[in-house]
Amino acid sequence: RTAGVDTARLNVVKPVVDTVVARLSKRRPMPQFKVDNADWSLKRKAKRYRQFIVGEMMESCFEELSPMALRDGTIEGTGITRIDDTEDDIFAERVYRDELLIDPRETKYGKPWQVQRVIRVARDVLIDKYPKHKAAIQMAPAATRRPNESYDDPDMKDGQSSSLDGYVDVIIAHRRPSFRDAKNGRVA
Repeated sequence: RTAGVDTARLNVVKPVVDTVVARLSKRRPMPQFKVDNADWSLKRKAKRYRQFIVGEMMESCFEELSPMALRDGTIEGTGITRIDDTEDDIFAERVYRDELLIDPRETKYGKPWQVQRVIRVARDVLIDKYPKHKAAIQMAPAATRRPNESYDDPDMKDGQSSSLDGYVDVIIAHRRPSFRDAKNGRVA
């Protein structure tokens, strides 16, 4: 700059992240069944199971979300894709790290028993999705601004934050089963 030449404005990290994601996302993790020493009928079943699971993964958008989770992992340090089932299908979705609440006392020993996911959803969307619970949704408290929210809010003017009255924080809780065959470890 002192010589009269502008400093280079290069984002060196972006091409590195793009290269890592492009190369590693080519190696798609897919399920396999190891049936080397099995008879022919068991090998045939394993092949059909694998085809079914791969088909479900492709239908649930897992293939599209996997590179996004890899990109999140290279930028933020953690990339999460949640795979779960509903009453009639399997689905996959991207989970952001700042949505998760985990008790640090439980993580001290490596296997936390529970995790809560806080998702901000518009009241109108919830009412459309759950019309039977319209009164409860309207009475729910407004979403609160989290201390770790660092994104720029387009509605903020002169240091004042935008209103979150039209939004509700929805909490989805997951708990591991109490013991191996317990049936108490599902989503609450």
